Amino acid sequence: MQSPKFYVGLTFVSKQEFRDAVYNHAFNNGKELKFIRNDKNRVYVRCRQTGCPFRINAWKVKNAMTWRIASYHEEHEGCGWVYENSMVKSTRVAKRWVKEIGHHVTWTTAEFRKKVKVDEGFELSSKQAYRAMKKAKAILDGEAEESFRKIWDYCLEIDKTNPNTSCHVKKTELLYDGKPRFLRMYFCWEASKEGYKFCRKLIGVDGCHLKTKFGGQLLIAVGIDGNDSIFPLVYAIVEGETKDSWSWFFTLLKKDLQITVEAQQQLTFISDKQKGLLPAFQEVLPNASHRFCVRHLHGNMKLAGFLGKAMKDALWAAAKATTVNSFSDAMTEIKD
Repeated sequence: MQSPKFYVGLTFVSKQEFRDAVYNHAFNNGKELKFIRNDKNRVYVRCRQTGCPFRINAWKVKNAMTWRIASYHEEHEGCGWVYENSMVKSTRVAKRWVKEIGHHVTWTTAEFRKKVKVDEGFELSSKQAYRAMKKAKAILDGEAEESFRKIWDYCLEIDKTNPNTSCHVKKTELLYDGKPRFLRMYFCWEASKEGYKFCRKLIGVDGCHLKTKFGGQLLIAVGIDGNDSIFPLVYAIVEGETKDSWSWFFTLLKKDLQITVEAQQQLTFISDKQKGLLPAFQEVLPNASHRFCVRHLHGNMKLAGFLGKAMKDALWAAAKATTVNSFSDAMTEIKD
């Protein structure tokens, strides 16, 4: 319960759930509470500010595992927002901020402390912030490891509920605790297979790094539908952008999208100039046309020292040229 609303009779499935709700209430309202009684049958909560009438009393329900609020006084008197709160522990902060930390893996301790102070309204020491971030990342890593263990169950469930969807898992030859280890995973949903039949004869492919403890890369192929919108076709998680991984990806793509030799002759692929792509195309899709993304080409040119708006405009003019003469003029301007 991130934002609990207490009232007499509110029932919790366990004492731990009640305690978590109390901590969240304290954090959300900037109050410092204390547990004056915490045994097998009763939990009494009071405000640490002397004279404040705030209280919550919860009792264990007889002959049940649940807990219920027996009495509750909501109002605080004479106590303001507590910035240095003794209830703020690194474990609690880690649980509350685990998703944010997962989305901002490059946060420094100082940045995290500043963010918590702005959003939560309480101070964290450097050690508390460091421990909270470390514990949150441990939670995330644990969730990822658990997810990897469920991959095969996930594929079986897809086969059961969506039988025309392709889901392939490739294992390594290395063993971990006597079991084969995960290497790659590929998906092509039935809806994508059917939708591809109505797409233009153009497929874009690219890869991006996965910023997790385990690394790897995400490969994806997209088409262009009748509205000139991006249409997802297939995607895969692989160990890296290599010739072997791209060849494996294209072989499955070719099968799922039913790209015959005749279909290849009418099809154009667009990509960056990643080294593993070129030999993979020649091996799996030798009859398809292959073009390079201009934005990536311009990025490579900038890295080589060819900067400036004039160079960029000339490059795009060459890419957009529809006649030999206009292309030659643009290329001459690039050379000049």
